[in-house]
Amino acid sequence: MPANMMFQWTGLMVEFMKDASSHSDYHKKLAGLLEPYMSDCTSVCDAGCGLGSLGIQIAANGHEVSCIDINSKAIEVAGQAIRESGLDNVRAFQADLLQDLPYRYDAMVFSYFGMIDQIISIARRLCTRRVLIIKKDYVFHRFSVGSNPIVRNNGPLAAKYLDSHGIAYSSSAFTLEFGQPFRSLEDAMEFYRIYSRDSDKSVITPSWVKSMLVETGDPVFPYYLAHQKASRLLVIEAKDLGND
Repeated sequence: MPANMMFQWTGLMVEFMKDASSHSDYHKKLAGLLEPYMSDCTSVCDAGCGLGSLGIQIAANGHEVSCIDINSKAIEVAGQAIRESGLDNVRAFQADLLQDLPYRYDAMVFSYFGMIDQIISIARRLCTRRVLIIKKDYVFHRFSVGSNPIVRNNGPLAAKYLDSHGIAYSSSAFTLEFGQPFRSLEDAMEFYRIYSRDSDKSVITPSWVKSMLVETGDPVFPYYLAHQKASRLLVIEAKDLGND
């Protein structure tokens, strides 16, 4: 993946994600949905782990988990979260998954990480049993004022790629709430400025943003952006990946 295509965590993105994760059971529920596909797997890689929230929940289910991300800021936060969890069967380290690593994993989880061709390339090298891929299951960006289509990286496009390359897989859809709490309206404005795909950011007005929020009455997080996150899980047996 070209360097300019890598997801780059900023300080604000980290804080938003930390707030969202701490106010939601999304990652716990997601780990629960994945568990039936990993019951026969000991070692698991959370590929492109971000802040490590999913990897920690997978580890809580008894697996040996490696949380890997290329971004040093994300790994720093993930390492702190792991220490706070008290779990000794999960670790986080910085690495480029597009390069070969001296590790192999029974299962690899790619949660909203990478293009499908890159995922397959990584899994062929590093996964020995099962690949679990989670993609968006909608076609328009969710945090834009206008209708901005997702043209490169969603569940239907990933499935189309697998079909065209003769790679067998199973597919299932699920939806989990993963909303964003905000400490102020200005924070909500900044969130939309970061994640909106609108070319003209002036369309992100206080009145429009406020219309998207729920007022909670919570003095710390007075605003909440509800988000029913529709996703698609694609499961591939490593033996069916074939060769490049």
